[in-house]
Amino acid sequence: MTMTTGLGIYDPPSVILMYWKILLGVLEIILVLAVGASMPVLPGGETDYGNFRALPPQGLVERIQINSPLAAPVKEDASFYVVVDVSENVEYVYKNGQLIMKSPVSTGSASRYKIPYYTPLGRWKIISKESSSGEYGPYFLRLARWQEGGYVRTDIGLHGTNEPQFLGRPASHGCIRHDNRVITQLYKLLPVGTVVETVE
Repeated sequence: MTMTTGLGIYDPPSVILMYWKILLGVLEIILVLAVGASMPVLPGGETDYGNFRALPPQGLVERIQINSPLAAPVKEDASFYVVVDVSENVEYVYKNGQLIMKSPVSTGSASRYKIPYYTPLGRWKIISKESSSGEYGPYFLRLARWQEGGYVRTDIGLHGTNEPQFLGRPASHGCIRHDNRVITQLYKLLPVGTVVETVE
């Protein structure tokens, strides 16, 4: 303890502070695991953390997002172009500049779940086309997001649904859900490298 005239000034309780930091770290890990355990599992077996990335840049959910650079660049394919209007939950597919498909979709819901989910706005690219099942429908088209001068891999994608009654309104964890017949068409139609724009 150090003293000044008439006032006691104490050294910081560094040991107590250290234990508090450890305790908070453990609680944060438990919370991450608890949140992760309640999220859907993607076709590749990963936990679907990717849809959190549109949340405000603070708090736990921002720190657990998965954003990894692409191992190898995927060349853009300009023959097709997809626009998803997240405010209307409608998707437009263009081929050589001509509209060829318009379908209802479901994007992220801010109110359906305990945690708000959003579909981030921006430019994306299809980087893989995968078979899936269950809540993802028959196919999952994984997206990479344009960010800071390049595309980064995400766990957001275009996929089918086992809840077609919600198409046309927000209902997803951040991905873009389609009628299973539509995602089957898109799986056959859209090449890897197709650009997807999410707008409102």
